[in-house]
Amino acid sequence: MLASNHIFRETTPDVFTHNRLSSVIDTGKPFEVVKKDPAGKHDGTMGVCAMVGQMHDEGLKSLAVLWDTLRDPKFGHSQEPNEAAFSKAFNTDKSFFEWFELPGNEHRFRRTSVLMDGTSRLNPPGTILKGFDFGALPEGARVVDVAGGIGSVSLAIAQAHPKINITLEDRPQVILEAQKFWKANLPEALDTGRVRLIAADMFSAQSDIAAQPEIFIIRQIMHDWSDLYSIRILKCLRDAAGPNTRLLVVDNVLSYACAQTSNEVAIKGAELPAAPAPLLPNFGTARSWPYVMDVMMMIWQNGQERTLLHYANILKSTGWELKEIRRAMGSGLGHLVAVPV
Repeated sequence: MLASNHIFRETTPDVFTHNRLSSVIDTGKPFEVVKKDPAGKHDGTMGVCAMVGQMHDEGLKSLAVLWDTLRDPKFGHSQEPNEAAFSKAFNTDKSFFEWFELPGNEHRFRRTSVLMDGTSRLNPPGTILKGFDFGALPEGARVVDVAGGIGSVSLAIAQAHPKINITLEDRPQVILEAQKFWKANLPEALDTGRVRLIAADMFSAQSDIAAQPEIFIIRQIMHDWSDLYSIRILKCLRDAAGPNTRLLVVDNVLSYACAQTSNEVAIKGAELPAAPAPLLPNFGTARSWPYVMDVMMMIWQNGQERTLLHYANILKSTGWELKEIRRAMGSGLGHLVAVPV
């Protein structure tokens, strides 16, 4: 089946070898190494094989109960992160991210850490640097990377702009992995205090360390959460914002499959050329990945991808005004810039 879809190549009857596509989902490690440390098989890889592993483990198991979840009187319209298809599939009252930290899920936690790092590699190098002009920030400017994982995106900023100070926030267990990542990639940033790693809850008030920065970044975070919880995140950031703080939301921005008669949101960068006929206006299957992710986010914990109008409305309801959207060449992500109202 895989060879028939150009993943692996059948060289002679019943004999298969790697090709370019299959090599992407390989760890690149000798079998002896993987056998010795199966839980760490994805460590040090590009993250694509970790993504495939998660999709076939937690993903397909959750998809199998999607029908039952949507028909459930309680779960079917829930915005709670622990009332999703994943919750039914794994019989848990924990949210997706909390569940990974339970005893017995150590291999899944390590795989997910690699996967999150790998998502940044799915876009051209330095995409974050093209989505916002960090070079225009003053020396000593503070950037807060909210729920930034181990810090792959922050690392790109720190390397390109050594005069910027960065605070990376995430769950305590993730910060432990982040410390290893930074010590391996840019230890002097930790030693000088230019980069600080702090355990934080993005649903609670920001600490004094992270208050009133020049930039808050939330990269591929909002799509993990329903509107109910996204609003809580945005309100916490708005409460901690200064008059000159800007919010940078980096996420998929869905386009419509129908033609639009007028510009939906009058902000800089909102206009997008429609696909030529007979393609659908949003290019259809050629750009289907964000729509697949929309379903996956719903399955994990009732999250979702959003249109530009959806973002504008949810930002407005939490005290932010959407000013601009940038789209880095080669990346499907939108970089939305908002300011406090």
